[in-house]
Amino acid sequence: MTALSPVSTMFVAILVTFVCTRLITRHIRSRENPGGAFNNVAIGGVHIHHQDFGIIAMLGSGVALIAATPEGAALHVAAAFFGVGVSLTFDEFALWLHLDDVYWTENGRKSMDAMFCVLAISGLLIGGVDFVTGAVGTGQWWASIVALLVNLTLALMSVLKGQSRHRTDRRVLLARGPGRCGSTG
Repeated sequence: MTALSPVSTMFVAILVTFVCTRLITRHIRSRENPGGAFNNVAIGGVHIHHQDFGIIAMLGSGVALIAATPEGAALHVAAAFFGVGVSLTFDEFALWLHLDDVYWTENGRKSMDAMFCVLAISGLLIGGVDFVTGAVGTGQWWASIVALLVNLTLALMSVLKGQSRHRTDRRVLLARGPGRCGSTG
């Protein structure tokens, strides 16, 4: 029996954290009376989003991975903390895309899409996919870097195009006025 790779540990941490986070946020939102084990976090009246804890977890584990270059169990712990941070942060992807708290709106769906992309990419890494090929500095390496950058640029353009289309649709609906959305009469 082989042990899990650090990437597998990260994948499991991302998945478990994502499921737990969604269950907890749904529970918090569905309650009539606040209280109990799970509540929103606020400091000085300012709501602290769970992505903030994710950023701290990624920073801490990233520093540990770079500064201490852990091995064995310590590497798996760092990978797990990094996975927790990735999950908490990408679960609020729509927040950083729209700079607005859209978690429970139609635009909040982008967070789910981002999480599925993170899980897919992590799963591919577990399977041994290399996104960058060739020795560093060779023509093959540079070609794979360029291909990766082109794909990321096209993906970003698609996201931004969808965002601008949504804004245009809203402006058109608002200009038509109440009760006139799509009516021809």
